[in-house]
Amino acid sequence: MPFVELTIRIPQALADEAKVFDLLRDERLSETAKAVSEAASEKYGSLSDDEVMGLVNEEIKMMRAEERAKETLAKTDEA
Repeated sequence: MPFVELTIRIPQALADEAKVFDLLRDERLSETAKAVSEAASEKYGSLSDDEVMGLVNEEIKMMRAEERAKETLAKTDEA
């Protein structure tokens, strides 16, 4: 059985909240990693774990940029 190793860095407050909802169990993380890998392979074909993680990281960067843009627009609207 192949393994996918995920290393994530999240704020402690978010980790605490995820623990409350039992989201940081190994089984849950393995299921999520498998789903991400399968979704990526459907769109991009056969990818290595590093390539899948690269796609995940790019998606995270885009989401953060979008959040920053929304925050900036909200501040501009308040002014």
